[in-house]
Amino acid sequence: MSREPRSKNQGPRSTSQDSQAFTSRLNPAAYKEKKVCSWFAVRGSWLMRCHPGYILIELLVAVMLFSVAATGLYTSSYQGLRTDKKIRESFQRYDPLRTAFMQLDHDLRRSIALPGLPFKGSRDAIEFPAAVEEKNNRQDEETRMYLIRYFKKGDALFRSQQAIGDPDTKPEERAVLAPLTGVEFFFAYQSSEEKAEFRNFWLEEPYEGLPRYVKIHVEREVFGEKTSLDKWVSIPHGQWGHFYEP
Repeated sequence: MSREPRSKNQGPRSTSQDSQAFTSRLNPAAYKEKKVCSWFAVRGSWLMRCHPGYILIELLVAVMLFSVAATGLYTSSYQGLRTDKKIRESFQRYDPLRTAFMQLDHDLRRSIALPGLPFKGSRDAIEFPAAVEEKNNRQDEETRMYLIRYFKKGDALFRSQQAIGDPDTKPEERAVLAPLTGVEFFFAYQSSEEKAEFRNFWLEEPYEGLPRYVKIHVEREVFGEKTSLDKWVSIPHGQWGHFYEP
């Protein structure tokens, strides 16, 4: 195969130009498409062999980029799964406490002082009258008087309510927090030196009305982890207790 004659006006051609021209004449499709071509000598003549594919350096770069992208995707997915697991565990650990404390706070703030129905408080139970707003059959809100009691039974904190003035009705009882390993109630006192302290009983003699503050201490075990939490409830119309030393 002979090369085309070169005119005198044409300058010297580079090796790459000769290679490209020779490649386009032998195999125009291979020159336009993405193909790998190799040159080899046969009996003093240069021949070219082309085949589809990529050179080694292109494959290595592609593998490296894919590895980096896959590693980043795996790391972000793993972190997302761990965060979602922690959120669900935290929700299961603290949401029942939040719901129970909201109910206790709601009831104590609506406690009232009634003759013959004093506030009773001990280490593991409290009892008090309260004005509770409920909806009747016509979906209208009305205030009813209930005797409310919180107490520990088994591994749960229970709430019961009984309508005042209707002794024939049975108390409505339900668990508000379970499971738990311990619960204690404390009540705010003020000593003769005007120092505040909490004690796990509320004196009935002499009776001083509703306590100013009530603290509940709860201990639970969730997912093998022990959790303890304190909740202070302020009763705006309550009073500080006075502890009299003998």
